[in-house]
Amino acid sequence: GVTQPALFALEYALARLWLSWGLRPAFVAGHSVGEFAAACIAGVFSLDDGLRLIAARGRLMQALPDGGAMAVVPAGVAQVAPVIAAIVERMGDVVAIAGINAPDQTVISGARDAVLAACARMKADHGVADRGLLDVSHAFHSPLMRPMLDDFRAVARGVTYARPSIGIVSGLTGRVAGDEIRDPEYWVRHVLAPVRFMDAVTCMAGHGVGAWLEIGPRATLTGLTRACLDTAPPPLTVASLAANHDDWSRMLDALARLHLGGVGLDWRRAGRLDQPLPRRLALPVYPFQRSRYWLPEPKAGGGVIAASGADTASTGSWPAPDQCRPARRRAPVSGGADRETAPAAGRSPGL
Repeated sequence: GVTQPALFALEYALARLWLSWGLRPAFVAGHSVGEFAAACIAGVFSLDDGLRLIAARGRLMQALPDGGAMAVVPAGVAQVAPVIAAIVERMGDVVAIAGINAPDQTVISGARDAVLAACARMKADHGVADRGLLDVSHAFHSPLMRPMLDDFRAVARGVTYARPSIGIVSGLTGRVAGDEIRDPEYWVRHVLAPVRFMDAVTCMAGHGVGAWLEIGPRATLTGLTRACLDTAPPPLTVASLAANHDDWSRMLDALARLHLGGVGLDWRRAGRLDQPLPRRLALPVYPFQRSRYWLPEPKAGGGVIAASGADTASTGSWPAPDQCRPARRRAPVSGGADRETAPAAGRSPGL
């Protein structure tokens, strides 16, 4: 029962660190447990209440009997839903869709036999092979969670809720959350309902979000976000941490990628923990002197005269102001061609 509180603590701490570095998200959203951290960051409930909620959720779920399973099916929800309905009709209400992650990724959850039957039916009817059962202790977001709802409802009713100070996109509906997120029953329904991550991503994109930062121990949602969006140019998707990578190096890499993508940060504090603020230095500002070294066109009947490069140096004159503009960067693109790029415009980030 400690996994959920540990994830919540990591995600909350990471989000606070990014906020201290000047990141100002337009929206926050979360996948399952992540929505509790997102709501806490948005001010829906306090840190103490958030910890109380997630600790109770983890403890009550862990106390449920074993025997559940979850599987990722590489198919859209439109294909998976009829198969789940057929299994429910035959075996009872013991399996459900637990997550709609991407156009071609749906998670199913429930009794082990029912999950395996659904996977076999998907392979037989649609030629879709599942990726094996997930390594989970219980069948989360499935009907097997019902026995813990009453106890969790009692905890949720003891929490103080407030209107979010940051836009939060609901994983329950896939839309911007309204007053319903302050209702204890919202968090009770959250236990059983499927996570509509794909809808949440497309909702944020529809509200102008152009950069996504994943707050968590891995880069799982970063790949799913890219799969949800088919845009040109592709969206900026950045993960704070990743498995088998040094955490601090990964954080600094994420910081650099956000900056290059045009996301605003506070560079007095960005990339620092408890070190003193750096001193700001005034650098000299002056125009660059330009000298040309191209060979002139050969004159008829004469030899080639080498250019000396002294067209400005000999006179000490400065180039015109329009010659002092910084050069545009050239960045490689696929196929070995080059393209010119200018500094990226600001983007509205999402967490």
